[in-house]
Parts: sequence; C-alpha cells; structure tokens
Amino acid sequence: MTYTSVLAAALALYFATTLTSMAVMSLGAALLGAVWLFQARTNVERLKEVVGTYWGRRIGIASIALVAACVLSSVAAWVAPLGWGGHSIQVHWFEDLGKLWYFIWPFVIAASLVRLTPLQRNRVLGAWFGTASVLALLGVVQYFTGWPRAQQIPTDPSHFHATLFLGHHLSVASIFIFPFFASLDLVRQRRRYLGIAALCLLTLFLCYARSVWAALPLGVIIWVIGVASPRRALATVLALVLACVALSRVPAVHDRITVMMGTGERVTLWKANLEFLRLRPLTGTGFRRNIDASSYYLSELARGGDVFSGHAHNNFLDLLGGTGVLGAVAWLAWCSLVLAMFWRGRAQPVMWGFFCAWVVFHLNGLTQVNFWEGKVMHSMMLSVAWGLSVWQGIEVGRSGLGKNGS
Repeated sequence: MTYTSVLAAALALYFATTLTSMAVMSLGAALLGAVWLFQARTNVERLKEVVGTYWGRRIGIASIALVAACVLSSVAAWVAPLGWGGHSIQVHWFEDLGKLWYFIWPFVIAASLVRLTPLQRNRVLGAWFGTASVLALLGVVQYFTGWPRAQQIPTDPSHFHATLFLGHHLSVASIFIFPFFASLDLVRQRRRYLGIAALCLLTLFLCYARSVWAALPLGVIIWVIGVASPRRALATVLALVLACVALSRVPAVHDRITVMMGTGERVTLWKANLEFLRLRPLTGTGFRRNIDASSYYLSELARGGDVFSGHAHNNFLDLLGGTGVLGAVAWLAWCSLVLAMFWRGRAQPVMWGFFCAWVVFHLNGLTQVNFWEGKVMHSMMLSVAWGLSVWQGIEVGRSGLGKNGS
C-alpha cells in the first residue's frame, strides 16, 4: 500500500467524520494530521505550492489579518477589560483563541488533496456523500422517534428536530448545506447524485430550522440561474416558488414559520453588541468575550432579573461586538475572498455548488453565529480546502508542470 493510498483513506475518513459529532470530527482530524506528518517534508512542499497560488496567497493573508484582529481584541480586553454590575471581562486565552487553528487547516487539507489522483479524490467525495446519505435516512427516523437524540419541535411536540449526531438543528442547517449543494452541482455530470442531493435536502427540511427554510430556496435559485438556460431557469424558479408556497400552507410548517419564539431575544442581543461596538469601536469586548459581556450588560439593564444572553446570533454583529471594526472588516475580507474563489472557479465540478452553499451559510448567519461553531468550521474549511486544491491544479496545468500527484 502506497503512502498516497493511506493519505486518501485518511482524507475520506475525515470528510465522513465532519458530518458526525464534534468528538468524532476531532479524531478524524487528528488521524489525518498524523498521516500528514508521516511525510511532513513532502507535504510541506505541497503546502507551499498551495499557499503560492493566486487564491492561496490572498486567503492566507486574509486569514492572518483575521487571526491578528482576534488576538488584538483579546489583548485589549486583557489590558483594559469592560465591565458591568461589578463583573469585568476575563480573557481565557486557550478557550478564546483555540478556534484560530482552523484557518491553517484548509491549507493542510489542500496540500493532502493535491497529492491524490483524480480517482482517489472522487473516492474522498464519495465517502462524504455516502455518509451524508446514511445520516439523512437516520434523520427521518429521528424526526418521528427522537432517536438517537430527542430535540422536540416546539410548534409540533409529536415530532423531533433531525439533529443527527450534531447536537442541534442549527448545526445541521449549517453543515448539510455543503454536501447538498456539492452533490446538486454534480447532477450535471451524473444523475445518480440527484438521490444524494434529495436525501440531504430532506435532512435540511426535517431539521426544522427556519433560517435554512428561508435561505435554501434562494441558494437553489442562484444555482439554477448559474447552470440552466434562461428559459429553463425561469421555469424551474417558478416551480420552486410554487412548491414553497404550497409547503408553507401545511399546518406544521406554517406554525413553525410564523411563531415569533426567540425573535425578541435576538433583537436584544443585537442591540447589546452594537453598544459594545460604541464603547470599543476598534477592538470590541474581546474575541468571544461578548458572550460574557452580554450577560453582565443585560443583567445590569434588567437589574438582576433573568436575561437571555450569549453570542450575538448574527455573524457580522458578533464580530463587531467582539472584535470591533478591525475584526469585522477582516472577517468580511476573508469571506469575500472565499466567495470570489468559488465564483471564479465555478466552471469546475463542485465549485459552483460550494459558492451557493456559502451564500446560504451567510444567510443562515443573519440569525445565528454559525461561523465560530467548531462542528461547522470543519465543513467550512473542508470546502475552502477543496477550492484551494482545485486552483492549485489549475495553476499547475497552466504552467505546464504536469498533473498533480506524488
């Protein structure tokens, strides 16, 4: 067995684990890292090639800028912490900054992917899609029975959110959009991917996350416009709109859409983070410290009464409140470059699907903070790694250096 065969197996396993629990994801990442280090010298050379590409350089610089802004906000919070009601912000360095390693991870994955043959890369995707399909079927069972983990739907107590092994329906909403759009994009090549896309779509519906219910049709419309002729795109969009209208008439769906549960709490948190921005316009309360800050600040406003606190429930406002303008601008730059990378490579398989997935991801992020959730970050960085590896292959091909592989 060659090293690339082992590397391909480790990548396939890791891709599959990104759809499971956080503990299993971590084990998958650790195994891939161990295999990667076994031929560290060669892999570092591939890493340099990935970083040296047009998009590798730009996303790498944007990653450094975002990491620096997050660290700076933590330093500012440590030097001069904000406080309310006798409580002050306490920086927990390892806990707060521990998520920043994810910005290195796409380059490691990409450096691994570029060593594989096209067949091996397809098998990696196959493991990912296969796992998504099996778990999607599990989601149907979970919706009706609550097994293996029950999370009751508030507006429909007789059924349960399809959370799979991810712990929360909003995690499913942010993770399964990636295999859904990737498989949907491959339908243009092979019709069998339609079944995988349909299963992923079913999971996304049964998770009963209103954010993805609103964002997903828009993402599908964007995908259709990008791949179909104007006439066919118009017909498909009209059919999709009619289907959504009809579905919204189903009592269980209508009740879920119209319930106002959680809206007031979100608005309160949005206002709190705007206050943090006013107090510390450049660096905010400290990276991830707006979670504690919202508790102290809102408790003081409520004079000790019960409050709903936590992250900002909006990606952009969370960055503004936690890291200030510097962090928010760096985050916007990073996200814009990722979208641009997929847009420019949209003629390649999966790339247009990942572009649409990222659009839906950011729409979901208007009412939740999905960017910094560890489980979701694995899927995010997996997609970025795929894009970087595709562009490395494109640039190697243009330079006449031959095909990827070792």
